[in-house]
Amino acid sequence: MNFAIMAGGTGGHIFPGIAVAKSLQKKGHKIYWLGAQGGMEERIVRQHGIHMTLLPIKPLRGKGIVGLMTMPFRLLKGIWMARGFFKKNNIDAAISMGGYVAAPGGFATSLCATKLIVHEQNSVFGMTNKALARRANLVMTGFDLGGQFESQWVGNPVRESIEKIVKHSNRVKPVNVLVLGGSLGAQSLNNMVPSVLSEWIDSEAVKIKHQCGRNKKNATEAAYGQLAEHVDLHEFIHNMAAAYQWADICICRAGALTVAEITTVGIPTIFVPYPHAVDDHQMENALSLVHKDAAMMWQEKQPQSEFLAAFKKLMEAEVRLAMRANLAKVRKNQVSEHIAELCEQVVAA
Repeated sequence: MNFAIMAGGTGGHIFPGIAVAKSLQKKGHKIYWLGAQGGMEERIVRQHGIHMTLLPIKPLRGKGIVGLMTMPFRLLKGIWMARGFFKKNNIDAAISMGGYVAAPGGFATSLCATKLIVHEQNSVFGMTNKALARRANLVMTGFDLGGQFESQWVGNPVRESIEKIVKHSNRVKPVNVLVLGGSLGAQSLNNMVPSVLSEWIDSEAVKIKHQCGRNKKNATEAAYGQLAEHVDLHEFIHNMAAAYQWADICICRAGALTVAEITTVGIPTIFVPYPHAVDDHQMENALSLVHKDAAMMWQEKQPQSEFLAAFKKLMEAEVRLAMRANLAKVRKNQVSEHIAELCEQVVAA
């Protein structure tokens, strides 16, 4: 079978798409990728040897009056180009993982014999996937959304190296704390963590591994002050599997991919949702675990004392053990393989 993965814009769309692509390749299917010129996918997907076609399309949301006036014409051009791509490569099914590039591809499936499959990673449907879900042959979700758009809850696919992690230890002291701000870093975490956790760092009750984001290392180092020599500080962590294996506690944003990885590995976590995320989806992502006592959440508008109280709780070994048990209850296994099987069924139907 010939499948097209449609995803771009952020790692939260791209990396799950790569995981699904690899599972389909293992089954002997041919994979193509529909991306946007200049998007993150242009660099990342090529590293995995997947055949790629790039459309000259820009984000459709929030570009002012000129953007709104030209959007229909840009979308129509993208749809026509995507239709040509599907017909040229005899694509059996197009899989939308989200991102604006999936819009023209998704609408183009109505103009040719290509089936449409949607996978929404977040706990709130993004604009593109929401529009496509109404016409899709199959809709899957990373979170339990109660069957919205007749969807199936399958979970979010994570990298194989992360899915294979097995954690045994439950350290009493020192406790390993992993701070993640996403690929761009989180300035609020870079500013807050050094001051809030200073006593624990100074007493060697915790070890800190902190991913601060590109060009933010000097400022974050300065925030730690004299304690910086006790902190393992990185602009970007390349081996996330090793970092997750090391961590006893995580403090991080609540992107869909991060939440999926935390759930898969089973790390007690304080989520700090990005407050400006579209539709506040990061808060909803975090709440999906908080409501099941499988994580904690602190919002930037709350007093730091509330973050401190949450962290003190997680420093108790029995609290972490209970949270790990609750994470195990909501974990989805072999997600990319399951998605691949469902995609095969859609084409065969």
